[in-house]
Amino acid sequence: MALSILMLKRRYTLSRYISVLMITCGIILCTLASGKQLKEEEEMLHHDWYQVLRWYAGIAMLSVSLLLAARMGIYQEVFYAKYGKIPRESLFYTHALPLPAFAFFASDIYSHVLIFNQSEPLTMSFLPFSLPKFWVYLVAVLASQYPYKQYGGPNARSEVRKTGITHA
Repeated sequence: MALSILMLKRRYTLSRYISVLMITCGIILCTLASGKQLKEEEEMLHHDWYQVLRWYAGIAMLSVSLLLAARMGIYQEVFYAKYGKIPRESLFYTHALPLPAFAFFASDIYSHVLIFNQSEPLTMSFLPFSLPKFWVYLVAVLASQYPYKQYGGPNARSEVRKTGITHA
């Protein structure tokens, strides 16, 4: 909300400001409550400053993540207002642009491929050979996601009503 006020010059009703303030207070109280638990553990460990620094680093990372997600939402809103809503193109870019980041995890991905290959073989009556169980599960999960994405998910009907456009 703060970013949309600063960047988009938006104004909201008083009830929205109060709602956001209440949610923020709740998050702060929960964070402080978890900090008390950390303090009790810290006393048992003779003032382990490393744990306290990790706690603050975690809070900082969550805060930065929240701000970046809000900024991305504003970017998408401005983009959609300027160019129109193009869901398939947006889906492509949101999936294709992060792909190079997986290069940093190449060794971890490779080790998990080996784990998948060594999983228990699964024999299916319609195949003359057996496949590693984890690969079969992965393919089943991916295959079950395709129709959901293809036909627009749970909001497909409301989108058809609003725009009159159906998915091909």
